[in-house]
Amino acid sequence: MALWSYLYCVFRKPGSPLDILGGEGQQRGKSYAPLSNRDEHDDVEAAEMRHIGSPAHVMVGEDEFEVVVPDEMGIGSEHDPATSTAAVDERRAGAFECLLVKEDGSQRYCKECCVPKPDRSHHCSSCNKCVLRMDHHCPWINNCVGHRNHKAFILFLLWSMIYVIFTCATSISKLIHVFTTDDLDAFSFNLLFMVITSGVFSLTLVMFTSYHVYLVSVNLTTLESLKGFTYRNPDPSGPAVIKEESTNIFDVGFRQNWREVFGTTWYMWFVPLTEIHSDGTQFPYNASKYYSLFSNSQ
Repeated sequence: MALWSYLYCVFRKPGSPLDILGGEGQQRGKSYAPLSNRDEHDDVEAAEMRHIGSPAHVMVGEDEFEVVVPDEMGIGSEHDPATSTAAVDERRAGAFECLLVKEDGSQRYCKECCVPKPDRSHHCSSCNKCVLRMDHHCPWINNCVGHRNHKAFILFLLWSMIYVIFTCATSISKLIHVFTTDDLDAFSFNLLFMVITSGVFSLTLVMFTSYHVYLVSVNLTTLESLKGFTYRNPDPSGPAVIKEESTNIFDVGFRQNWREVFGTTWYMWFVPLTEIHSDGTQFPYNASKYYSLFSNSQ
């Protein structure tokens, strides 16, 4: 079961805003990529356009240029108000209704992916993309722990912890038997090494697993527990934002918090198959706690 959970974490994508909005962002500054040096004296009027799959290739004299057609990138022409880059930015900015904003009150926006960040999402520099409900990037699985594989990661910790505790217990019992019966022939340094190694791993995994189970119980991610939250004020007459390190509006009670990650079917809690009930852009929140933040600040 630990191996199954591990493989699920490795190969399961955590989810990204790019999956929802489509494409790989707007990729500004990459509209034109020359395939050869262009002669400024070429006769542009003699240019010949021919399509070779996607993107288009332009022949200017004897030189060939690769041109990304704006419509194929989801941007459109800068001269068309409906499909300009600014219009696309505006539509994408309104794609998510966010409670979390920057410290200046503006919407969180990823300049690398060129997409707005939904609540609780962050950009991972290792994966080079934004991750939905990002917990952290784990080098042991070479993947991010996020919206779609968070449950499998915790199960990987849980089943690994059970395995090393079992190994430690059986090794210690064997070592105790050696010294209580004076059967020194049964003693080996391999046994002693197993006791020490499994003991260290057991202690580490117990603390690590307990911490992550606690985070799930209060509906926090590792990044959120370190950075806190910056909330948008729904009342324009009050302060634009409130930065909180202790108040978590996404904590909606232990049962709902647990089901948000592990699902509603109890006998599936121990299997690394994720029941996804949302797209990872919006989450239940405690409305009374949210509005009380700003009422207390006024």
